[in-house]
Amino acid sequence: MTTYNEKLVLNNTTRQLKSSLEQAARISTIRHKAAVIRYYPDSKKITIIGNGYSRVIKINQKIEIHNLSSLRISASGSMPPHTIVITNQRYRQKVKLQMTWGRAIDST
Repeated sequence: MTTYNEKLVLNNTTRQLKSSLEQAARISTIRHKAAVIRYYPDSKKITIIGNGYSRVIKINQKIEIHNLSSLRISASGSMPPHTIVITNQRYRQKVKLQMTWGRAIDST
């Protein structure tokens, strides 16, 4: 049961991060305003801040996110290619950002 719960938390965190990034990119495109994504590992929070848009995502204490210290979404909604790693020390998942064309891709 513990393994199932660990995988569930990891999967849900990955999906939440991915959908939040895609939503922020869509909002940046619609509003023509850039946004910044920051991860704070000590407080386990991700913030997405743009002109008139703000979102805070709380991350489970057992989850760590790597390669997401600060990321910028342009006013056209694009981001540089980037790979984010989400882990719970036992399992890990990757999200590859190829946002020049508007999607985040899951990777194992």
